[in-house]
Amino acid sequence: MALTTLRLWPAVYLKVQHPALNFYRNDSKIEVDLLDFTDRRHPILSEIQSSQTYRDKYAKHLISVGEQIDKAGGDSLNVISRVESSYRARGVNVVGAADWMLRS
Repeated sequence: MALTTLRLWPAVYLKVQHPALNFYRNDSKIEVDLLDFTDRRHPILSEIQSSQTYRDKYAKHLISVGEQIDKAGGDSLNVISRVESSYRARGVNVVGAADWMLRS
């Protein structure tokens, strides 16, 4: 997770002084690993998993929190894991860690 988060810093640092990277967890134990509100018009929510196999349960909290954020949706919900290639499932992007780190 740390490496994936660090990948965001160079691009974010060049654009703004204070990147808006956070995590989310509430009393009901709903959590999202990474919330990027650097561009408030297009927030990015990401769940980071070590699994090589995607499971729908990984997207459950992303979708729940994304629904609470009016502007979250479309390409803004991501499950980052060790999958071979990236694809969409259940309304979220399932992205290989290598693809995530090499994206522009």
